Amino acid sequence: MALARSNAFAIRDLKPAPIPIPTPPKLLPITDAAAISWQGSVGGPEATWSNAHRQRDGTWTVAGKGIDESLVQYRPLFCDESAPKGNWYYRVRAVNESGVSEPSNVVGPVPVTQATFVDELADLKK
Repeated sequence: MALARSNAFAIRDLKPAPIPIPTPPKLLPITDAAAISWQGSVGGPEATWSNAHRQRDGTWTVAGKGIDESLVQYRPLFCDESAPKGNWYYRVRAVNESGVSEPSNVVGPVPVTQATFVDELADLKK
């Protein structure tokens, strides 16, 4: 997408305009912290990754950083493998080279009663 964008401006002999900060994604209903999904940022290609956050006492912490929405199709986008037992609230922020979006809607409480491990077999890291 970056190459197509730069060539589209070059064809018209224009300097590429700055990419806008992404709009907030929309977090979908969550019944299990192992299956978190959201609708991506409006405008799609301008958001390159997402960060998921969780909280239960008013302090948001990063639960997942640099989540690439294009890696997994037709499945949940994120599994919060490190969530301790308890009830958690979640939100997501889209990120691109220009900055970070406002937070998505908040979903929760999501009860976490067990640890979950998900390996998409993308590499040998897990």
